[in-house]
Amino acid sequence: VRDMQQRLFWATLLLTVLTGALTWLVLRRQLAPLVTTANAMTALADSTEMPQPLVAPNQGEVGQLVAGFNRILEQNVERESALTASKSFKDAVLDSLNAEIAVVDRYGVIQAVNARWRQYALENSPEPGMPTRRTGIGTNYLAVCDGGTAADSANVAAVRAGLQSVLDGHLPRFSHEYSCESPQQP
Repeated sequence: VRDMQQRLFWATLLLTVLTGALTWLVLRRQLAPLVTTANAMTALADSTEMPQPLVAPNQGEVGQLVAGFNRILEQNVERESALTASKSFKDAVLDSLNAEIAVVDRYGVIQAVNARWRQYALENSPEPGMPTRRTGIGTNYLAVCDGGTAADSANVAAVRAGLQSVLDGHLPRFSHEYSCESPQQP
């Protein structure tokens, strides 16, 4: 009986090890495409290059996942192309205007400027070859007005108040003309 129990124990142990090994092999085989795809997606996310469509390892669930990823990638490329075209169009329209234009958001932060604005900032800078400080995209123009000089405080205050009124929706538009001397000439 003791000998039979030992054989039964070893047989059970052997079958358990074989079952575990087979389960591991089957899972590894089944999960390998998913792991490969996950690694490829991670590499794409960490890369600075434009993502390329993935190759579907099979037609099963992982293949469906890869196909969905590739559709999202195509849509993103189309959207990026449309966004680039829209930005080019917006820049062309702004640059066609014969006035210095800075587009600000509702908080007064400059979101876009036209070529005339950039040219004016460059030509009227105290530093030759450099644009005037705080005239570029990302600058809060309201803060620039708040930091105006005492010598021109009436004009600066009028511009600040007019701009704030438009941003607050109290005025549909605002215009203010004033003389502005460049560092090179009156």
